Amino acid sequence: MRIFLALFITFSLVGCAGGTIGGLLPAPKILKGAVENNVYTASDQSFKVALPYKDPYEWQYAQVKEERDNDDVTWVIFGPAAFDKNLYHVVLVKHAVTESLEKQTAITYENQVGRRTKLQGSPYTKIADLRFNYKGRISSYGVFENEKQFLILVTLDLGDKFAAFDVDAPKFENLDQDKMRSAISNRTWERFNNFVLSFEPK
Repeated sequence: MRIFLALFITFSLVGCAGGTIGGLLPAPKILKGAVENNVYTASDQSFKVALPYKDPYEWQYAQVKEERDNDDVTWVIFGPAAFDKNLYHVVLVKHAVTESLEKQTAITYENQVGRRTKLQGSPYTKIADLRFNYKGRISSYGVFENEKQFLILVTLDLGDKFAAFDVDAPKFENLDQDKMRSAISNRTWERFNNFVLSFEPK
């Protein structure tokens, strides 16, 4: 069965915790999941992942969106935060995907890139397509960019489960785009790597 739930949730989330009040004060976070020692645990205990922020100030202002789809899918999106305006997505599909990793990666690329292209009105160019080892399993890592942002798409085949990580990283005037492009294309962006490798499914 094709798993598209991991692909469309970016644009179908409901509810948001955190952010700001009047654009100045941090709004209270009323989470469905929990955060302890900089680690987020999903409301159904299906996974844990480190927050993508080292600075407590960023987390104080960060928005969080989280949801479940019955017993099939659980997801969370962190961001934007105080200065870090990236969106960090984590999706866990709680049963196996029958397609191969390569097939599911192709589906992910087509749907996620296509959806953003339609919304933003700006086509993406693929700048990296790599494979890496996640706890003994081969996983995919793709990077795309358009005039507005960089997009990182990671798929993890966990055997009896499937996980996806996306990052939408806007291009701001003060961003060293060449440095950022090099780091994410070569999978050396430490913040994102630590975020993915911290992931622990139940």
